[in-house]
Amino acid sequence: MAGKAGVHHEGAEVWESAEQKAEAIVREELKKRKWTEPELGRRKKTDGEKVVIARRLRLETVMTAAWIGQRLTMGSRHTVANSLKPK
Repeated sequence: MAGKAGVHHEGAEVWESAEQKAEAIVREELKKRKWTEPELGRRKKTDGEKVVIARRLRLETVMTAAWIGQRLTMGSRHTVANSLKPK
């Protein structure tokens, strides 16, 4: 996997490509769970399934915790980071 780089470290085209990959992962994960987009908003910020999706996004993409938090309706980047800490 390439190094972690955010929107400020790469060109707009690279960031857009990374975002497309992340969106594809989100769609795949929603389909796997038979969820619709509104289901993300209905579930708790720290829902275990959301955490699984967030972990996959962090491992397979360069998307920031802030982006993941917004996309999965998990709240702030701090909520995402705390949810991903090993227990």
